[in-house]
Amino acid sequence: MPSRRNKRKKLRAKNSTKKSPAASSRQAPVGTSASEAVTKPAQEDELDDWTAAWIETKAGNGVWGGRGRGGRGIQKRSIHGPVTDIVVEGVTLAFEANVLLERTRLMICRNRRYALIGPNGSGKSTLLRRLARGTLPGVPLSAKISYVSQELHGLSSETAVSTLVKSLEASENKRECEAKALIEEQSHLEDMLTPADGGEAVTEEEQGPLVARLCEISERLEALGVDDTTGEIRPEEHKKRAEEAKGRTQRAENILKYLGFPAKMLKNSTSTLSGGFKMRLALACACVGSPDVLCLDEPTNHLDLPGVLWLEKFLRKACPTVEEAAELKTKTTKKAAGTGKQRDVGIRDLKVKSILFVSHDKWFLDAVSTDTYVLDPRTKSLTLHPHPYGEYVEMSQQRLKNKSRIFDKASKKEAKAQAAVAKAEANAIAAAKGGKGFDQNRVKSAKQMARKAERAGRFRSDGRRYKQNVLRKLDMSLVRRAEKVSAEELKEERNIKFKFPPVDAASLRLASASAPVISLENVACGYAIKVKDMRGEIKDAIRAVLKGVSLQVALRSRVAIVGANGAGKSTLLKVLTGDLSAVRGSVTRHRNLKIAIVAQHHIDALERHLDISPVDLICKSNTNVSALDARSHLGAFGLAGKLALKKIRDLSGGQKARVSISLVTWQKPHILILDEPTNHLDMRSLDALADALNAFQGGVIVVSHNQDFLCQVCTELWRVEGGTVLVRRGSNEETDAKARFESVFQAYAKTALER
Repeated sequence: MPSRRNKRKKLRAKNSTKKSPAASSRQAPVGTSASEAVTKPAQEDELDDWTAAWIETKAGNGVWGGRGRGGRGIQKRSIHGPVTDIVVEGVTLAFEANVLLERTRLMICRNRRYALIGPNGSGKSTLLRRLARGTLPGVPLSAKISYVSQELHGLSSETAVSTLVKSLEASENKRECEAKALIEEQSHLEDMLTPADGGEAVTEEEQGPLVARLCEISERLEALGVDDTTGEIRPEEHKKRAEEAKGRTQRAENILKYLGFPAKMLKNSTSTLSGGFKMRLALACACVGSPDVLCLDEPTNHLDLPGVLWLEKFLRKACPTVEEAAELKTKTTKKAAGTGKQRDVGIRDLKVKSILFVSHDKWFLDAVSTDTYVLDPRTKSLTLHPHPYGEYVEMSQQRLKNKSRIFDKASKKEAKAQAAVAKAEANAIAAAKGGKGFDQNRVKSAKQMARKAERAGRFRSDGRRYKQNVLRKLDMSLVRRAEKVSAEELKEERNIKFKFPPVDAASLRLASASAPVISLENVACGYAIKVKDMRGEIKDAIRAVLKGVSLQVALRSRVAIVGANGAGKSTLLKVLTGDLSAVRGSVTRHRNLKIAIVAQHHIDALERHLDISPVDLICKSNTNVSALDARSHLGAFGLAGKLALKKIRDLSGGQKARVSISLVTWQKPHILILDEPTNHLDMRSLDALADALNAFQGGVIVVSHNQDFLCQVCTELWRVEGGTVLVRRGSNEETDAKARFESVFQAYAKTALER
């Protein structure tokens, strides 16, 4: 492919001042401000060779594929054509000079929900952002792609209704802008086909693509309700739009009510909404234009468990498979026939054609996904598995067992061949010293055996035959080669390890491991407020958040705290740690007890230390700590080697989370409290954290919405609801404590979903 390094500055300047009509009609990412959706930092749009060619294609004839436009093997096609399924060959992606994807394939079909998984820092969020902004080479510009980011910024003091009304207006304006751009393009193409006197006519070879593009424009204008001859909106379409504009506020209210917004919350400022309702509003804004693809980046972050369960149900309804749509239609028809009511108004406005989402909650992934994309940073590729996440995990475990078996067999064969070579060479040397003839054939035969042994362990994952030698001139990404199992690969596929420091239980002098170290008896707690009495005087009062709370925490407790946002989970944690005093009742803590808490926004607490390394942070936060001891402690949480010396600002979200956990555990606590620890951690890190917590000798209290993580760690459920705390340990019919907890948790999840 010809190099374009000498054109990059010119292309960057052209791209910043001249945007294609189709690109401007793309849905703005939700969760960030509208301006931020268009102008992102330059390092997120690396101007590599393919991106430079993509910018040139958008500014030129709009044909992608072939040499210099995606590379060999990429079929030529118009990037402005109508969209059914998105299929992009030769996807290449770079971020901050690091290649994340190289010559891979992306396919997004209608009525499918794709889970995108991969380790922290592999480029999942970057891929979603580039896809939504239309800067991923090869993605049709006519595709409508919405994006909801991890952090829901950009929400202002406006009400939820006015925010959604603006999104409805923006969707309508985009249709008008698209129609205007298509009319201009149509006029330009017609002038090229029928030039004025003295103008240069196009060749017959060039006429084909131009005529095809004119047909595409005509079809799109027809769909937009615009007359392709006059360029004016048809009367029936004009009437329809006027009616929609008149009832836009009512339509927004209907959508929000369908999403569970209480009537009094519709007029509240969006900045006062909880995380769950902010996510619902963001989803509404993203779905009102019926996008071709809805991209969700960790949508379960900061949601409570009822919110996660609601989101699962919503996504399955918004983008059902063909089978699910038929089943849903049957149920809706029966329900309407029985009640005489029409189906919900809101769901008709919140349909999407396909979903691509990132999450680290295994239960959420399995409940929502129909297919699974795996982003592998080692091979820099995307692999599509046409199965839900749960089935993919089972197949991956079986594949890992097969690879381990192949590797063990190949290792034995190679060792046997090497031993034969060494023996043949030793016998030959001994024979030469004894005056006998040197038998070169035996040595050659042994070396030939060793070369054959090197091929042991090669296989094809699809079970087909393969060739050992390939032509070097061919594009290696297009050649079907054999795979080779290596020890490094097997080591990387296994989970990373965390290790918590030992607990000094002797300092507590407990009678038994089940003896309580924290006890709450009939506790009431709350916050001071100002109220007016009957005479109009302002006095101090206490607003009770929790009442009648009685519970105990032992050294081997494994507690999960669940409840809706605002129910009082954080208040309960403050009472346990002593940061909030009880208004009534008694709170008893062991006098030698050490408690460490990883707060919900622990990564935000690192903002003051972005320019130092994790090693320096531990040394700075504690006295008499050597750099060697700090590095050893960080290594127990997967931050070994260069990672421990990197600046914190250069670490990924998951690596920052590990820094926070390692920092609070330096003092070797007896009780560890984790408030939403699963945010920003990938699945391998979550499994490692669960294993480490199970091996931890102290007590563990976890506030989380990650169902799989809780079931791996906890044996006791505290439900914060109705102004009190309900303690559940499950029935005694099941012998395993984890199984008892899972049954209790499933019952709670079912109740929360019904509510």
